[in-house]
Amino acid sequence: MEVYLLAEKGEHWGTRLGFIFAILGVMIGSGNIWRFPRMMAMYGGGAFLIPYSIALFTVAIPLLIAEGIIGRETGKSTILGFAKYAGKKYAWLGAWVAWVNIAIMFYYAVVNGWALAYFVKGLTGLYASHAPRKGLKTWNAFISGWQPLLFTILVWIFTWYVMARGVRGIEKVATFMVPSLLVFLAIVAIRAILMPGSEVALNYMFKFDISKLSNAEAWLQAYSQVL
Repeated sequence: MEVYLLAEKGEHWGTRLGFIFAILGVMIGSGNIWRFPRMMAMYGGGAFLIPYSIALFTVAIPLLIAEGIIGRETGKSTILGFAKYAGKKYAWLGAWVAWVNIAIMFYYAVVNGWALAYFVKGLTGLYASHAPRKGLKTWNAFISGWQPLLFTILVWIFTWYVMARGVRGIEKVATFMVPSLLVFLAIVAIRAILMPGSEVALNYMFKFDISKLSNAEAWLQAYSQVL
């Protein structure tokens, strides 16, 4: 929503690549990192890719194209964009889109605070050694004090700073962070594959259990995932 508002001030993306990275930064959320593998494990391994791919081409991509068309044709914020493109009686749809993004930020800011905190803990060498229930103890210690509030505030300050710099600020951050995310994911994937017992997970992932697709919940979760 903020990007559209900035566009009304005459700001533009510096490069096509920067715009692509910004879009990827929006689309590749935490749900695609910690939720997607769990959905595959629950609904037939690789078989889950069937409803997921169908959902991708029937819902996610058409919605992405529609958003792009409305934004490019109107050059307005979500509310004014819907009102101009579809008529004033549909302006409420733009308001709903704006509210959904705001509501998502309520919890994403908190989750990003968690990620920032664990990143800082990693720099201190917390993960250098393993001990039984160490993860749970670390989490309980983290949420029992002031740290969640502190790191959430830090995330909001960083977000405000980037947004205050306009579209160029968003572009610079996305151009650095999105490739970094892809590199980190590649490192984690390689590490996971090289761990003992990884062949069990790989066999399950690439063994399609089509019987799971008769469960309506699998299709619901696939569409929820792409949304």
